[in-house]
Amino acid sequence: MVFVTSTPRLRPHATAGHSTLLLVLFLALSSLFLGVFSHPTESSSSTMAEAADDRTAAKAPRFPADSQTPEQKAALAEAERLTKQVYGESFKLKDPQGNLLGPFGILAYTPKTFLAYLNYTQSYTTLPNLTPRERELSTLATVSVTKSEYVEYAHQQIGISVGLTKAQVERASKGHVPKGLSDREECIYELALDIAENFGALKDRDFSRAVSLLGREGVAALAQLVGGYMLSSTLVSVAGVAVPS
Repeated sequence: MVFVTSTPRLRPHATAGHSTLLLVLFLALSSLFLGVFSHPTESSSSTMAEAADDRTAAKAPRFPADSQTPEQKAALAEAERLTKQVYGESFKLKDPQGNLLGPFGILAYTPKTFLAYLNYTQSYTTLPNLTPRERELSTLATVSVTKSEYVEYAHQQIGISVGLTKAQVERASKGHVPKGLSDREECIYELALDIAENFGALKDRDFSRAVSLLGREGVAALAQLVGGYMLSSTLVSVAGVAVPS
């Protein structure tokens, strides 16, 4: 028996499809090379320049100290004194130009509210219902929601200064219960996180649990601490305060 073999012939539509594929591939590669090797257009150059300007502008304080009145400068000096009195020297409070960091620069432009803010902040951060560690854990729980980089930086440093580890403050800043806490500290951290995430809308069972742990006075103190640092985070973000290098 003889086997006859024949050379298969391409059908016309297969040849056309192959040619189309080659054409598409050629056009795609042409576009790629043109994009890589062509010079930026006027529009793209303008966009890049604007982005560079934004980065440069962000370095200048939005509420500079050299534009303030004597009354505003006096309020800033008082803010610096009270902050150091409460928190010590654990973090950078001024930039190289002498501008006070944190929420103070923006607050100095409204002197009528500035001193009231300072007095209230000092009051709720020194209430005896929470230990310094519990206070910083609660603040970092709040910051994990607000995403304020400067407040996070400052209170990580303060947290370490009152006995928390670097690993604990970093984990707390991400919204996770740090390892190695006492049962009470864990509960307070979770409660602060719940208050921040839900803007204070606690369920009845969670409120009852909080009262059994802290008493009504302690819950009131914690709520004000969380709310206070949500406000502080807002002010810092509007002012564009960056983490010091």
